[in-house]
Amino acid sequence: AVSGSQGGGLLLVVIQNFPVVYHTSQVQVRFGLFAGRVLRLLGSDASATSLHVQIPAGDPGVVQLVIQQVPGASPWSLNPSPGGAATATTSFTFIDSNVPVVSEFSPFEVYSDLPNEVTVDLSGVSDSIDQDLVSVSLQDVDSGEVV
Repeated sequence: AVSGSQGGGLLLVVIQNFPVVYHTSQVQVRFGLFAGRVLRLLGSDASATSLHVQIPAGDPGVVQLVIQQVPGASPWSLNPSPGGAATATTSFTFIDSNVPVVSEFSPFEVYSDLPNEVTVDLSGVSDSIDQDLVSVSLQDVDSGEVV
């Protein structure tokens, strides 16, 4: 599964061969170092457990997604896992979803018959991007020509 680094999205998690749980408090979810929030238990029986999980914000990259039964979270759990809490794991990828934006540029007008230097300030550029790989192209408004 994949999400933007800002988080907030909804992830459907379906786990096979997981102990039956009866409430969201009986399940913990972690995306690497970051805790996810179980929003809804859609169903849980002997064949599968289905959850809606809110994805937390995270750093770009691949992390371990860990879904774990919380032992003793409910006194009416009918099938506690022998030997401790049941755990399911898979990989999850946070992508860098920042969109660079031109926050300022100068001068405002540039004449094509003179040599010019244009300064452009960008915001929203990820720290993980090598600044030497960033380039900016200018386009003539009238002709559409890239200058």
